Amino acid sequence: AESMGYALEYGTNVDLHRDPNLLFNYSCFVTLGHDEYWTREMRDNLDTFTGAGGNAIILGGNTCWWQVRLSSDLRTMYGYKGYALTEDPFAIDGNPANNYLVTTNWYRPPVNYPENSTTGLGWRDGGYHDYGSSFLAANGFGGYKVYRTGHWVFGGTGVSDGQMIGQAATIVGYEVDGTPLEARDGAGNLAWDANGYYPLPGALPCVVNTSTSKTPANFVVLGVAPSTRGHAVMGIFDTAGGG
Repeated sequence: AESMGYALEYGTNVDLHRDPNLLFNYSCFVTLGHDEYWTREMRDNLDTFTGAGGNAIILGGNTCWWQVRLSSDLRTMYGYKGYALTEDPFAIDGNPANNYLVTTNWYRPPVNYPENSTTGLGWRDGGYHDYGSSFLAANGFGGYKVYRTGHWVFGGTGVSDGQMIGQAATIVGYEVDGTPLEARDGAGNLAWDANGYYPLPGALPCVVNTSTSKTPANFVVLGVAPSTRGHAVMGIFDTAGGG
């Protein structure tokens, strides 16, 4: 991006955590991939930014999968992960007021705050692609089949619905994020291929079960790839504030 004349500045997770005003110096926040561990402050600061019309681009999967905490001096990260309910002091202190900060997966009790409302997607409905699964690039996977190619995201690319993109470069790989999907044709009938990998020609993938997943109801699916927990998904949504 810099070689093409874009002016970039860089921050760490700690910067996003400690400075609620950091992102408001910019028009767009970019995270490059596998950004797995987020504090409540990091997530709140991003939500405030996009809720006020700021933009975010997330270019990798397994994003915001675990909640963590930082020490007051910002030098230690706490994450009890699968042991949170038995070992995290905030989970076992009998004080429900701090349960929202327990360092488990965001969607799990007692946090109950799926990352999908921030990012649009989550690993629990994605899983693995091109890593320890049958969906290997060597077997013809590794890219997205794209849909709704009239969307501005695809402007100038010349791609068409149902076309595979990025397969040669294996742009879909390892841990991927998704959301519950249905594929339906123009008559409203379910229209997956025989394997449930891709929509049939003329059908489109759409998000479902948004009340449970917390994927925004206006999330637009632009590309899919099969994965071990469902599908890797490429898409976009707007916040109420225009972000």
